[in-house]
Amino acid sequence: MKIVITGATGFLGRALAMRFAREGHQLLLPVRAGGASLRPFGEVIVAPPIEAIQAASWRPLLSGADAVIHAAAVAHIGPTVSGFAYAAVNRDATARLAEGAAAEGVPKFVFISSIRAQVGPTSPVVQTELTPSAPAEAYGRSKLEAEALVLKWLPQSTILRPSVIIGPEPKGNLATLVKLAALPLPLPFGALNAPQAMVSLDGVAEAVRMALHNPAMAGELYCLAERPHLSLAEVLTALRQGLGRPRWLWPAPPSVLSLPLKALGKAAMAEKLAGGLDVDPGKIEALGWRPSEPLTAVLRRIGAASVAR
Repeated sequence: MKIVITGATGFLGRALAMRFAREGHQLLLPVRAGGASLRPFGEVIVAPPIEAIQAASWRPLLSGADAVIHAAAVAHIGPTVSGFAYAAVNRDATARLAEGAAAEGVPKFVFISSIRAQVGPTSPVVQTELTPSAPAEAYGRSKLEAEALVLKWLPQSTILRPSVIIGPEPKGNLATLVKLAALPLPLPFGALNAPQAMVSLDGVAEAVRMALHNPAMAGELYCLAERPHLSLAEVLTALRQGLGRPRWLWPAPPSVLSLPLKALGKAAMAEKLAGGLDVDPGKIEALGWRPSEPLTAVLRRIGAASVAR
C-alpha cells in the first residue's frame, strides 16, 4: 500500500512509520523539518507547517495514496498551549487534510484522536465508545471537533481514541514517572491503586494496521486501552524493575499526597494521583486486537533503556 503518514517526526508518528516500513509499505512522510532520520522508512517530503497547508495543497501529496494515517497534533496538555493552537492544528488542519483526501478519493483514512475527546484525566465511569463525550479541556475539544469534520468529508474513516500512549523515550507525564522511579529513595505512592488506562505504541500501531485491512472498521470509532489496567503504584514498580531498583513504595494516603500539590496550585495533578480512568476496549478486542506484550513488560524496557542512556 502507498500510505501517507503525518506527524512522522513525533513520538507516535515515527513508531508508525517504522512499523509500516518493516511491513513493506510505500510511505510518504510530509514533515516540516528534521526528516533526515526518517529516510530509511520512506519518501520524506519537506512541507510547510501543517496548520498552513490548504486542502488544495494536500492533493498532490495524496494523489495515488491508498491510505492516510493522521498522527500529527499538538499533544501537550496544559496552560502553556493556547486554545488557538489546538484549534489551528488539531481541528482545522485535520479538516483540510480530510478535505484533500476526499477530493483525491483516498480509500482509507485513519485519524488518531484521543480518549480526552470524551473525558478528562479521571472519571468514576468506565469509558466506552457509547459514553457521552464530555472533554474537559481545549485539547480534548479540538480532537472531538476534528473527528466530526473528518467524518463530514470521509464518512468511512476509522477514528481511534488511544489512552495515554507509552513507549521508548517517553514524553510528558511518563517521562516524569521515569525520573521519579530512578530516584534512589522510597516514594510515597504505594496506596495509589486506581486504574490508569494506557496503551503501548505497539498497541496503537496494531489498531491502525487492522483499520487499514479490515473493512468492518470503516466508519467506526474505537477506544484503545490495554487490559489489565495498571495503577500508578504498579507503573512505578515496573519501571523500577527495569531500572534495577527495589520497589521502595510506601502507602501514604492519597489525601495526604494531594495537600502539598494543591498548595502549589497543582490541583489537576492531585486529582490525577488520587483518581483513575478505566477504559473498556472490548469493541476492538472483539475484532482480535491484541498488543504483542503486556504493559508491565513495556514499562520494564523503558526503565532499562533509561539506564542505558
